[in-house]
Amino acid sequence: MDAAAQAEGEKRVMALLFDPLEGLGLGKPTTTNKAGYEKMKRMVCGCLAHLTEAQLGELREWAQAHPGGPQKDRVPNGQVLLARVKDTTRPTGGKSVSPLMQEVFSNQLGADAIKGGWAPELMKWFRVVPLGERKWPQGYTVSQIKKDAYQSIRRQRDIQMRLDRRDAISAEDQAFYDGREAAMQECRDVRKQNTKGAAA
Repeated sequence: MDAAAQAEGEKRVMALLFDPLEGLGLGKPTTTNKAGYEKMKRMVCGCLAHLTEAQLGELREWAQAHPGGPQKDRVPNGQVLLARVKDTTRPTGGKSVSPLMQEVFSNQLGADAIKGGWAPELMKWFRVVPLGERKWPQGYTVSQIKKDAYQSIRRQRDIQMRLDRRDAISAEDQAFYDGREAAMQECRDVRKQNTKGAAA
């Protein structure tokens, strides 16, 4: 997601989430002042810029049904909204896959990661970075992910070559290879599920 798409996504969050909630009469969270509320909205808009209109609609409907504050007349705070997005992510292989992860793996970046063998490190990066700090990985971040994956990719390919030659490998190498293959398959499954959904 480039800068223009990020900015457009942030506007979409404001228009489809906060503006309608405020239009219904919900006020700012009781735990913050006006300046803090505006800052919270900017942060949430930045974090959720990748969500589709449908996903934002679902989040807005949930927020309408679960308003914050003692009198239930407030916009839910940012932490609550981000947690809701995390809770509604689709599980794959027993682990959660956020909407942003789904979008990245269905995009060319995900295809390149799978083809290049660094998809497990891309998936790991998403799961290490806190939900509120995740954004579409770009330039430097992608370079670091590839760098982190370099040794694992070399080791996997070396083991694959030995397996192809029917050479004996150690139990440690077999465990590494099997774990790496399982991680790659999880990434392929995420891409397959989401590209299939986009084509439907």
